[in-house]
Amino acid sequence: NIPNTEKGFKHNWQSLRVLTQLEEKSKDYDGLNLTNYTLWGILNHSKLEWEECGRFYIDKNNKKICSLNSSNSIEKCKNNLEIDFYKKDCNNFLKKIINNKNNESWTFEGLIVKQADEIAQRHHDIEDGIIANLIDREELIKKFINFFSKTKLYKEEKKYKDMIKKLNKSIKTEYYLPILSRLIVDFLAMNLINNTEKNFEMLMDEYDIKINGDFYDKKLEIYNNKGENIFRIADYNENFGEQEKKFKEYLKNRILNSFKAQTMDGKANYIIKRLFKAFLSNPQQLPDKTIISFYRNYNGNSHDQATNRDKGMGLRFLPVLVGDLREKLKEDYFKNCNNNRYKCALLRTICDYVSGMTDNYALNQYELLYGTKQRELREFNL
Repeated sequence: NIPNTEKGFKHNWQSLRVLTQLEEKSKDYDGLNLTNYTLWGILNHSKLEWEECGRFYIDKNNKKICSLNSSNSIEKCKNNLEIDFYKKDCNNFLKKIINNKNNESWTFEGLIVKQADEIAQRHHDIEDGIIANLIDREELIKKFINFFSKTKLYKEEKKYKDMIKKLNKSIKTEYYLPILSRLIVDFLAMNLINNTEKNFEMLMDEYDIKINGDFYDKKLEIYNNKGENIFRIADYNENFGEQEKKFKEYLKNRILNSFKAQTMDGKANYIIKRLFKAFLSNPQQLPDKTIISFYRNYNGNSHDQATNRDKGMGLRFLPVLVGDLREKLKEDYFKNCNNNRYKCALLRTICDYVSGMTDNYALNQYELLYGTKQRELREFNL
């Protein structure tokens, strides 16, 4: 019964939530008080859209049922990642960044960082695949050459051919990887730089941009005219981009969809689900700071509201109240089990907590909650 507008998770949106709401730097404002330019870049380094959940099966009535929860239909499952904050019924936890919707905060730096992030991912996927023996060196180089054989390299062509010759020799992995990294990163970056430079020149001609002031005067007009095509300004040329997508798909099927990678993904998913189950069934297992965050979420305590009520000392600034809050949580947990606002606040708080965990911290928390090791008990002097 949880509203669709309160469901879902996407890492770039969560980053903005952390930076604008969850982090605490000053009693005068929530978050880190970053500029809209920085926030826009963080949000748009990855796609904004949710994806339809494909985990479903057909029941005896020929109805699609979400396999993650047999009581949910696929129609409900589709909306689990509803994150459109332009709608009137937008997510409460995303309203803080609503001022970003005017799109005046877009930057070329943000567009370039988005592409740099993709190049870095390609490099790390390849490096991980080589180290884990998920992909053969010769196969990788052959595929790389085949995908980009028609690419015009001009003056850089000899440099890349020399790198490929070195890679085809029997050299140690510690020598092989740096050369491979330079080849892939430099090759992709060079096309991105050359094509972006051409796009900049065309943009300047199209909008008669002579100086910085001209650009800022026409910035919103450029976005309104180009819309999503603005991301094509800092991008590969069309032919190269198509080949890069094929190369990306090849790496995905060869490395990310491998047995080793999928078993680790499966383990990670299992641990995350179990952490959610533990905290949801017994919220007392959440840390003190997270308990405070929960009541802040549940009571709708913005900084201003907390300041007015507690004379400058909102709940998050009063750790002395944690014991009282835990006692209150014992009562509220059973009293509000059918209260949607309570459930939404608790689920969102758990989501915030788990999403902020490092791999090792998550593993340690899983062991603490479900394991039999005594190390954790000794740390608490129990």
